[in-house]
Amino acid sequence: MEYLFIDWFNRVFHLNLRVNEFYLTSRKVSFLIRYEKMKQYFLAFFTSLVIAFITAFVWHIVLFQKLYQELGVLGRIEPNIPLGFIATLLLSVFLSYIYPKIMALRITSPIKSGMRFGITIGILNIIFWVLKFAATQPVSSIPLFFIVESAFELIQLILMGISIAFVYSKK
Repeated sequence: MEYLFIDWFNRVFHLNLRVNEFYLTSRKVSFLIRYEKMKQYFLAFFTSLVIAFITAFVWHIVLFQKLYQELGVLGRIEPNIPLGFIATLLLSVFLSYIYPKIMALRITSPIKSGMRFGITIGILNIIFWVLKFAATQPVSSIPLFFIVESAFELIQLILMGISIAFVYSKK
């Protein structure tokens, strides 16, 4: 049985191994596979981090800062950007880790699977973050806050999902 597996391994990887060389080579192949997965993970993490931080900064500081101040959401004179960066960093770590585990069985285009992943996580964020914030914090217009912040969550997480999906789709 062991010889059949080694024969298969030799044919698949175009190698010419004897039985005593097989163990060492299989460990090297295993290491290379783990190394490639780690490279994918860190690239997915980095691309999603950049996309998330840019979209959060542009949305909250450039495009809608005045609206958020009118709604009473931005109570500080200056937003705490380092804390926002840490939150974005943790979100990117989590999404980059969980994407291949959730989407592993789906064989579709990276755009479709990334959008599906982003929409799923976005809906969870809307339920656990936007609704809870609107329910517990003084906001002048809850429907307007809900619409604007939900749009942000979906846009940001769809873009992050697509970037992560593209990284993991590369073989």
